Amino acid sequence: MTFLSLIAALALQSNAQLPAQPEYRIEPQFPPRVAEAGLAARCRVDARVGEQGLLVDIVPQCATSRRSRGRTDYVGMLERVSQRAVERWTFNERHIGEETSTCFTFQVMGGDPLSAIEDAPC
Repeated sequence: MTFLSLIAALALQSNAQLPAQPEYRIEPQFPPRVAEAGLAARCRVDARVGEQGLLVDIVPQCATSRRSRGRTDYVGMLERVSQRAVERWTFNERHIGEETSTCFTFQVMGGDPLSAIEDAPC
C-alpha cells in the first residue's frame, strides 16, 4: 500500500458515521449493596434519541460475576442505575431518531475480576 492510498483509506474511515455521542453525559453510581458484595458487572444500554434530544426506548441489560448467581435484585439495581443515568443524557437534534448503545463497567478494588462475569452483554 502506498503512502497516498493509506491516506485515502484513513480519510474514508474518518468519514464513516459514528454512533450518536451525548452532549451531556453522566455516569451511573455503583449501588452500595452491589459494591459491598464485591461484585463486578457490565451493563449494556441500547436506546434511541427522541424528539427532544433525550433517550427513549431504553433497554438495559446487565450481567454480574458468578458469585451473585441467583441474586436478581443485584442485576435489577444495576439496570435501574444504568437507565437513570442515560435518561439524563442529552443529544444534539441532528441525532434525533438515531440508535445508540453504551457499556458501563462496575468493579471495586479487591472484588471480583471482570473475567468472572458470565454472559457479559458487552
